[in-house]
Amino acid sequence: MIQGEGTPSNDDHSDRFQFATPIDIGAKVSGTLEKERDEDWFTFALADPMEISAQSATDVNVKAGLYTSRGRFIVSNDDDGGEGNFLITRILEAGQYHLKVRASDRQETGQYAFTVNAVPADLAPEIAVKGDNMEIVPGATETSPDDGTNFGEVLTDDRRRQYFVITNDGSVTLD
Repeated sequence: MIQGEGTPSNDDHSDRFQFATPIDIGAKVSGTLEKERDEDWFTFALADPMEISAQSATDVNVKAGLYTSRGRFIVSNDDDGGEGNFLITRILEAGQYHLKVRASDRQETGQYAFTVNAVPADLAPEIAVKGDNMEIVPGATETSPDDGTNFGEVLTDDRRRQYFVITNDGSVTLD
């Protein structure tokens, strides 16, 4: 059994952020919520930007929260994994992260298991847009009077997916 530093002998994983149990990406992690209001903290590192997927598979209705290395809350999930299991999918920069697992009903106890998987993520896609075979200059802020194209900027939503907005008055073909 892995036991985090600063964890009482009757608790398998620390209830404290600063003593989180280190885990490996892709490894199945098991734990027990031994008492009411128990919560277990884990930590993992990403060497490169990754899209992570943290998912539980258990009979205990568990909830998880994802945090930065400084304890800043990123996201939590309760039941997106189905039947009381959490599922967190997020694109993250390289760095250290923490995951807190607890029962959704703070009175519930029992065993749980989860896995954090990761695949490489491209956080800054290259985008080239052309109208009438004229390349739109990167960083341009105004439309071109020659091609009838109105364009925006690379935007990022709350899940760090990036997209580009383009409108066209229909007088030209974009390639």
